[in-house]
Amino acid sequence: MTSRLFPYLFLIPLLLFICQAFSYAGYPIPYYHNDYDSFEESNYDYNIERVQIKLKKLGYNPGKIDGILGPNTKKAIKKFQKDNNLNPTGQLDSYTISSINIKIGMLNN
Repeated sequence: MTSRLFPYLFLIPLLLFICQAFSYAGYPIPYYHNDYDSFEESNYDYNIERVQIKLKKLGYNPGKIDGILGPNTKKAIKKFQKDNNLNPTGQLDSYTISSINIKIGMLNN
């Protein structure tokens, strides 16, 4: 019995990894409020929070640093994009993120 299963044993960790990856993909992070009675889902994103912090350091006002891509953060991104000759969409594309990181790097030096 074991000899027939042996060639397939390597699949067990792979399947566990795939199941874990799919269980987190695309789902918002749940959290409790202070009252602990209501359960809500958050749109929190660590990467958005990092961008908000960097925008604030660069002099753009993203509003509350909360990790949510809200209207104030979009306005700050759009203003940054306009000031740096990027397409002002208000969205975080790869050019915008790279430009923010370059500006922060220049600020730190």
